[in-house]
Amino acid sequence: MTKRGHGGQAFSEDDIHRFEVLISDLAAKVDRKVEIRLTELPIVRFNVGLHPYAVLYGVSGELATVAKFAALPFESELQFLDRINDLDVGDVLTGYGHVEVRRWKSSMGKNLSAAEVVIDVLSGPEKALPQMPEGVSFPKDLLRG
Repeated sequence: MTKRGHGGQAFSEDDIHRFEVLISDLAAKVDRKVEIRLTELPIVRFNVGLHPYAVLYGVSGELATVAKFAALPFESELQFLDRINDLDVGDVLTGYGHVEVRRWKSSMGKNLSAAEVVIDVLSGPEKALPQMPEGVSFPKDLLRG
């Protein structure tokens, strides 16, 4: 059986199962609710595997915050970019995620690190939400306990 996703893409039952597993893996990382008001327009970058992700600069409460979130496995690059390009300075993004520490070596050989919020599951604003394929959704109980 074939199911349709955003833009009319056809997904097989195996695709849908693979997406559900990947979504469950993302949801398993969640340990906090995230809210960030953008102070700059998002920046799109590409990781080593050439998968797009957005870098978000904003404030969470009173703290300056850097957050990022990646395209979902069933999204085309164009679908992801359309979502990101709809975001404006002042928009408030909400979702669920975790903190990740990024480490690197400076050009002078000094070890550096920065904590970044990773939004694993975006819940708002509506204009930034992914179009989920039929039959795929995020678990409802993202923060257990």
